[in-house]
This record gives sequence, structure tokens and C-alpha cells, in this order.
Amino acid sequence: MINERGMTIVELMIVATILLIILGGAMTFLVFSNRQFSWIETQSKVNQDLRTVIQQMTIDIKEARQVLTAEPNRMIISLPNMDTYGAIPINYYDTITYYPETSVNPVELRMKIDKGPGSRRHGWGKRVSQLSDSSSIWVLCRELVNHSSENTAPLFTYNSETLSLITSCTVTLKVRRHAGLGKYQEGTIITSVRLRNKRT
Repeated sequence: MINERGMTIVELMIVATILLIILGGAMTFLVFSNRQFSWIETQSKVNQDLRTVIQQMTIDIKEARQVLTAEPNRMIISLPNMDTYGAIPINYYDTITYYPETSVNPVELRMKIDKGPGSRRHGWGKRVSQLSDSSSIWVLCRELVNHSSENTAPLFTYNSETLSLITSCTVTLKVRRHAGLGKYQEGTIITSVRLRNKRT
């Protein structure tokens, strides 16, 4: 004799409960995996961006003839003119100013370039302002936290308090990026740079 009763309510509830547990476990795993991926991707991007910025800053600072302004969060350096044809006298120089722009949110590390006559120097990063033919402002990185009251580490420290005696500086960049669901990823990079073309 064939049993044609089908499934009881209790059996359906057991099957539904088991399916919900399996689906819940799968969703939990997917959400956790997605958070981990987002966290790792953000950390990787932070490190890559910081390395790129510090690499370019190091090139400019090494080339600097002298430091014109040496403040904890502002540095102005003078560099040889980038006239590749040598038509401009050697006493013409370009200046680069590094500073945090706190009027925007998130805070940006910016570079202002003032070119000497005939200079072919160009900036890097993202240009945000062309002040004139010889002056422009570039964003090097965003979400800078050195400037804040919570994190007062200076962007720049120098080997001397006297401008004419500065031969090297240490650059410290700290950024904080959103990594999802109220979590943030921080990155820090520090390098010491010697001014190879230092002139008194």
C-alpha cells in the first residue's frame, strides 16, 4: 500500500530551518569575505599611493638647491631650472611648496610649483589650479591626517633649525581611508632625504 500523505508541517519546518541555517552561513561567509577583501584592497591602495607620493617628493627634495621655508607642515624648496636646452642662465630657479590644504575635506597634501623664466618643469598628481603660466597647484594625496589635533606628527622635520644649515629633512605622511562599514585603514610612510645639490 502506497503512503500518499506527503510531508507534515513539522517536516517542512525542519527542512526550512536547515535551509535557513545553510543560507545564513553562506551569507555570513560572503559578507566576511567581502569585508576582508575591501580591507586588504584599501590597505594595498593606501600603501601604493603613499609610496608613489614619497618617491616623487624624494626626487624633488634631492634635487633642491636649498630650503627656503622650513616649517613642520610647510616646506618651500628651490630647484635648478628645468630648461633642457640650457638657454636660461643658471641663476634662475624653480620653487616647490609642499603643504596640507585644510580648507577641503578630506585634507589634501598639495604642491605649488612656481617656475623660473623658461622652465619646463611640470607637476605630478592631479592639477587643481593653474594660477598663471608659471604657477600651478597639484594634489599629491588625500585624506592626510598629520595636520589634525588628534595626530600632530609634523609633515617635515629638519636636521637644523637654521635654514642655511639644513642639508636633509624627514618626510612623514599619514593617511586614513574608509575601508567599509565604519572601519578605517591607516597608512604611514617615513623617509629621510638629503639635499644633494645644497648651496649656501
